[in-house]
Amino acid sequence: MAAALIGQRVHLNSAHGTVLGSSHDGKTYMYTGKGAYEDWEFQDAGSGKITIYSPSHKMVLGVFSNGAVYTIAKVGAWEQWTPEYDAKAGGWHFQCAHGTYLGATHDGKMYVHSNKLAYETWKLSVAGVPLGVKVALNIHGNKHLGMTPDKKPYIHENKQAWEQWIITDIGNGKVRITSAGHAGVNLGSATDGTLYGHTNAQAWEEWVIYHNGKGQVHIVSATHGKAIGAQPGGAIYTHANRQAYETWTIVKI
Repeated sequence: MAAALIGQRVHLNSAHGTVLGSSHDGKTYMYTGKGAYEDWEFQDAGSGKITIYSPSHKMVLGVFSNGAVYTIAKVGAWEQWTPEYDAKAGGWHFQCAHGTYLGATHDGKMYVHSNKLAYETWKLSVAGVPLGVKVALNIHGNKHLGMTPDKKPYIHENKQAWEQWIITDIGNGKVRITSAGHAGVNLGSATDGTLYGHTNAQAWEEWVIYHNGKGQVHIVSATHGKAIGAQPGGAIYTHANRQAYETWTIVKI
């Protein structure tokens, strides 16, 4: 389960409508806003474990043996987590090194407990990318992903309406990517790796954005697990690779 999370940048939403945040002095809190201090990135800790990293403060989330939750700049056993997806609840449980699970109370206190109930369930919303506004998806320095009126993707130097997109958070770390130039046309991918546009808004038109730590992203089909790629000559595809040809920069218009 850890592999599905690594590289995602998210907000961690509690059952109380608040999100987990951290301050520069290593303290954690629950808050109703979703700003940079409430952004977290899942990073690989090996052996099925992750770290929960604050990009703003360059610190990771941990738990002392007494149950106190904190952030710190180093990674040890107490700063590693085992994620467990709860399909019935539609959220995640995060088990710490002490065998207990991260939770939050209605009045904003963080804790860990052996329970895996509502207060220990976290839902993911997308962070670290512009949502609900026009963006360009840039690759190879000066090319942008576009969509023709007959719903065929391409790349081009232009950054006009056909090369503009709107990214929408649809829950559980997934997004929908909709053409800004062609109303209601969503980006999708087929099982054979073909990229297309369609008015459907189903599983094949759902994506997960993974950050590479260098200000760039991989845009991966939530259903097929393949990343959008483009060859310098213009061929568009999806593939299991996450190399240079599958690496994009999201630019707000």
